[in-house]
Amino acid sequence: MFKELIKKIEQNKYFYLFLFFSIFLGGFLRLYIFLQQYSFEGDECSLAINILKQKTFHELIFTPLYWFNQAAPVGFMVISKCFSNIFGINELALRIFPMLSGIFSIFLFYFFAKDYLSSKSLLFGVFIFAVSGSLVSYSVFFKPYSVDLMATLSIFIMAKYFLNKEIINMFIPSLLGLVMVWFSYPVVFILASVGIYYGFIYFNKKQKINLLRLSTICYIWLVSFLISSVFAYSNYLRSKDYFLSYWKDYFMPIPPDWNWFLLVLNQLCNITFQSVIHPSILMYLLLLTGAGLCIFQKKGKSVLLVLPIILTLAASCIKAYPFGDRLILFLAPIVIIFVAKNLEYLNYFDKFIKNNIIKNGILLLVSGIILFQIPFNTKNYFHIRTNIKINDFLVFIEQNMEKTDYIYLTPYDKGYFIIDNETHNRNEKLYYGDKKIYNDNKNSLDYFKKDVEALKTRTSRIWFPFFATYNNDYDAPTRKKTIAFKKYLESQKDLKLIKYMKDEQKGGEVYLYQAVK
Repeated sequence: MFKELIKKIEQNKYFYLFLFFSIFLGGFLRLYIFLQQYSFEGDECSLAINILKQKTFHELIFTPLYWFNQAAPVGFMVISKCFSNIFGINELALRIFPMLSGIFSIFLFYFFAKDYLSSKSLLFGVFIFAVSGSLVSYSVFFKPYSVDLMATLSIFIMAKYFLNKEIINMFIPSLLGLVMVWFSYPVVFILASVGIYYGFIYFNKKQKINLLRLSTICYIWLVSFLISSVFAYSNYLRSKDYFLSYWKDYFMPIPPDWNWFLLVLNQLCNITFQSVIHPSILMYLLLLTGAGLCIFQKKGKSVLLVLPIILTLAASCIKAYPFGDRLILFLAPIVIIFVAKNLEYLNYFDKFIKNNIIKNGILLLVSGIILFQIPFNTKNYFHIRTNIKINDFLVFIEQNMEKTDYIYLTPYDKGYFIIDNETHNRNEKLYYGDKKIYNDNKNSLDYFKKDVEALKTRTSRIWFPFFATYNNDYDAPTRKKTIAFKKYLESQKDLKLIKYMKDEQKGGEVYLYQAVK
């Protein structure tokens, strides 16, 4: 078997050379950013606090995630808790599981995509998957998005090897689906798609034994999903209003309109390729024409790619799952297959073009045009992600802190200090700003003023850390509010600036003001 593999590689050495290069490059990018140990971002902080506060596995599993409207599958939280117990609550420990999932997904994508793509378009697809900004970024992000990706690809590959038989195997499909629903929320759309697709095939071919076995497998999946949903639903009930408000633009309107479906195309392209600009019309066409060719060539098999998109859209219609942003990252492999499929249109010109040099030249030209539509965000790779060092600001505060000092924290900055205080036993005096600052954009400055006046009665020295000014992970309204707060402090005659640290590359600024009588 090993000799046959070596022989196969020798016969297609350029294919495997580029394949190994793409896989190596994808793994290197993920590992490089992981090892930079850039500071937690807002969402990561919020989820990490829940692991920090819930001391035991029993609490973590059976207690809702009370801090900062967070939600994550139980399995993901348990694995993360294991790593944090071994290595402590820090960036590296909590990002190990997403990072490993991201690297493993590159290999899985190859085995998944080779069923739909020819050799040249397969190499192109693997390369895009390996270097796509979004897939790299979320592979080193303490949230379950890269695990969603791994779960999706695992289920697709399982279906290919275990459900395409005269008499199907029950054990592996049952076990894998049973486990995966505890690690990923959207994997249920993939499981449902697999169940519908193969159920129709078995019914059409009158394979009664396979249909009965598949029904048993799906029943096991359903029971496991319903049990896991009990834990997820407790978090959903607690933050339902926030969830519906935050994701309101990503639920399908009734009746649907064309503008919303354009948003769907935009989201599918943007989250897959993480463009620095909005995807172009050509990018939309590449997605649609690639999907068309896939349906034309693969017919039945292509249904398995389209079904998850349809089911996710249906869930968004009833406001059960938003169709947008990072929550649809699990659909990225399907989008990449559709885009890479466009290279196969060149096969229809083979009878007109006999010269291999011209053929390969056209192939490279078309590949370049497609890649030009995917402006890879190298700034995101090597600048924003790797340079955000919030911990440097925390150390600066610690070095210049006096016992009577207070640290004022806006609702969107307090996560960093909660983790820092707990893990380093600093016992710093933290003053939490009014929660309405986060929710009320119009009157946020008024609430900030009241907080500052209240603090003046407690101490003469107040620290004001702001991490939203230079960090693109914060939305525009939050950055505007932060700028308004800074201007207010500068305008106060009874406050004197005595120390500060400001670093745009590291993603923050800290000011120490002293009250002047």
